[in-house]
Amino acid sequence: MDYIVLSCTCRICGYAASYPRRLLSATLGALWAIVVEVSRGALRNVFHVCTYVIISTVMVMIISGTTRIKKISKGLAVLYVVTFGICGAVYMFNMYTSCGMLITVKIMSDPELLMYVVLTLVILKLLYLKMSKLKSIKSYMYKVEICVKYVCFTVDGLMDTGNHLTDPYNGMPVSVIDKRAVPSDINIGATEKIHYIPISSVGCSSGVIMVFTASACHIYNSSMDITLNNVLIGISETALSKGEDYDLLINPELIKNGEDRYGIKSSSGR
Repeated sequence: MDYIVLSCTCRICGYAASYPRRLLSATLGALWAIVVEVSRGALRNVFHVCTYVIISTVMVMIISGTTRIKKISKGLAVLYVVTFGICGAVYMFNMYTSCGMLITVKIMSDPELLMYVVLTLVILKLLYLKMSKLKSIKSYMYKVEICVKYVCFTVDGLMDTGNHLTDPYNGMPVSVIDKRAVPSDINIGATEKIHYIPISSVGCSSGVIMVFTASACHIYNSSMDITLNNVLIGISETALSKGEDYDLLINPELIKNGEDRYGIKSSSGR
């Protein structure tokens, strides 16, 4: 319940809290609830006050990532409103619906059944996160046909939003291809002029990467189709994808500025 409340608070307040941060905050709330539950007498009242003031403040600080009083106060107000709203809705659901009565009478009174329900919900949540991640990655996947002189070959490409590699000599964006994806019958050094540029990532430990110019690149998927001329491509000596899902890291500047600087862009599929 704490996790749901905190997620709603993040959405309303616009907190960019990661999943581990929300989980940490929710875990703190759950552990403190256990402390309150096992306490007795006047000490229990003190713990209740701590819950509504100190613990709630710490939970908001964790998800907001700030110590500014104004933002924390706003987060606390939203947290309280969301908590009361959700708790009221759950109470009404349990008291006035047959499904709610079933949960209260059957599931909540059976520890083993409750454990199975919780595990099922956790597994479904993990599956949802995994599917969302795969869907997000898929939206950045493209087929890329690379032409070197009169020879063309096709690879799977991923638009890497973190790839800002540019050629220091002409300022053009550089994509990076896995060396293993280049057909053995294509001798890059013999067919195209090459040069080297400094690099600090993408599997190049020597600090430089060999770059050649592809005469044309056809980049496409179900929603986009773009053809670019004279595209710079660096060759990585090590694998780019552990799962071999893609062989080319596409510089996002190619697609962003392709129409104006590098070639002809169309909205039709291939």
